[in-house]
Amino acid sequence: MPTHYSGDFVQFSSGTTGLRKQIAYQGKALRLHNEAYALALSAKKDERVISWLPHYHDMGLIACMLMPLQLGYDIIAMSNLSWVSKPQMLVDAILKHDATLCWQPNFAFQMMAERCASADLSKTRFISCAEPVFDRVSQRFEEHFSTTVRGCYAMAENVFAVTQAASARTMKGFRTSGKVFESNQVRIIDDEIAIRSDYLFSGYQSGETMRSKDGWYLTGDHGALVEDELFVFGRVDDSFKVRGEKIIPELIEAEANMIPGVKPGRIACVAGENSDHEEVAVLIYEGSLSESDLYKQVRHLGIERCVQVPANWLVKSSSGKVARKQCRLKLASNLQPEQK
Repeated sequence: MPTHYSGDFVQFSSGTTGLRKQIAYQGKALRLHNEAYALALSAKKDERVISWLPHYHDMGLIACMLMPLQLGYDIIAMSNLSWVSKPQMLVDAILKHDATLCWQPNFAFQMMAERCASADLSKTRFISCAEPVFDRVSQRFEEHFSTTVRGCYAMAENVFAVTQAASARTMKGFRTSGKVFESNQVRIIDDEIAIRSDYLFSGYQSGETMRSKDGWYLTGDHGALVEDELFVFGRVDDSFKVRGEKIIPELIEAEANMIPGVKPGRIACVAGENSDHEEVAVLIYEGSLSESDLYKQVRHLGIERCVQVPANWLVKSSSGKVARKQCRLKLASNLQPEQK
């Protein structure tokens, strides 16, 4: 029988690497988190939060709705479906309403830099969250909109935020997700980010196992602490070994995303097989570049197969992250191209 943890309301994780899990929230933990996170943001009393994010995800629910409601900030909200079809509406709304805070996942910054007219959004602070913060994507957005992008590390299991960046420090092409703020603790256990906090959940409402070690919650994310700043590299479950070498998909995707002819944000590095049924690193991508031409540019990264797929073939989670497990299964069941 599932173990049920009491809470004032329940939310679901985004389900990037598996089934979406139910998380019970305590109202007291929510209040304490929001107050501490506002201090970490150096938030003022007259903030105006603008968002297209759906409220069934923790970034949209906590950062863009419940925290502003608790602290008395104005909220400008729009449909996520409308925004996806016309991202310019966010730029127009920011200028119209003088919005000061905006949270988005990495793919949104990339898409807006590509599809929106340039504008001066220097009065708005943008926070990149829900996945590793790619420096090149953030730089392009900043140049296009004359503003700043700062990283944040967050998860529904901790109400929302664990760290918040105040700088654009980089490491291996990734930006810092910032320093740990009040009542949170972070350490690295076997390359995996582990956390403890006053806001940490007690367990999944639907009974899934909570991974922990020595009292630390294991997040499932690769990361590193450098001078008290956290750098997030990607999901542990998505990494794999080929001939003894660890492959971290996000590191490869970050470089491949910059190759002309590959559609940015529409790429996934997964484990697959070659013609001899040996496990190899496979790059699945959408775009116009041929498989052979892309392979020439990524083979030094350990990629042994490139598979071009139609537009919108790749599977993504509700928070916009590439769901690599689902992409790998889809590739195995639907496509068996020759090695390039």
